[in-house]
Amino acid sequence: MKTNEELAEKLTKKIIELIDNYNGEELQFENFKIFNLKKIEESNSLLECGKGFTVFSSEEELTERRREKGLNDSYPQKHRYCYYEKFKTSTNNGPTAFYILFNPSNATPEFDDATVQNCRLFATEDKCKNMFIVNLYSERSTKSKYINTLNNSFNICFLNKLLKYYSMPNVKIIKAWGFGKENKYKKTIEQLDFGTEYYILAIKEEATYLNHHPSSNFWKSIGGIKYAEIKKCCK
Repeated sequence: MKTNEELAEKLTKKIIELIDNYNGEELQFENFKIFNLKKIEESNSLLECGKGFTVFSSEEELTERRREKGLNDSYPQKHRYCYYEKFKTSTNNGPTAFYILFNPSNATPEFDDATVQNCRLFATEDKCKNMFIVNLYSERSTKSKYINTLNNSFNICFLNKLLKYYSMPNVKIIKAWGFGKENKYKKTIEQLDFGTEYYILAIKEEATYLNHHPSSNFWKSIGGIKYAEIKKCCK
């Protein structure tokens, strides 16, 4: 059995390998691939795919528990660690949007939700070529009160590996877990290394540097996503 450190290192290398293998190719965007940790741990090569990929855990939720947490039955996996997408209209010159949200919910490779759609919209308007969506917590639920915030060590280890690799000028690391989380989830946030430069999902012309979640409900409440902007911050 591999340690969190070893498995996180292998997962990060596989993601980089997968992206590098098809980053410059003409892609078939109707295809989307799912990988789970068991396959990554056992295999030395992963199949290339078109639009992008997501990484779920092998562990599955019980049906009744899954429904209680607001999840549908299409993808029963308990955790989602990474969602990656290359944009069909992208050029290779644009930056990468690297979103860090709070926790994954019902979005799947075949059916994304309003949050993923908004992340895509913000990123393409910012002329990004692709995007990652990762989360402070990897457990899937539409109701954040149900997630286990104490059992998150692998996700933190993995995020730091991925952040370390993608800490480069053409990557926009975007804090987008939502306003008000810094105090309640301070210990988790403090474990992550964002480097000296990062971005937030902000309200245009807002004087304070508060990060907001890409949820449609929030942006509708202030007049729509036309008021959103990816804003640069420094430590």
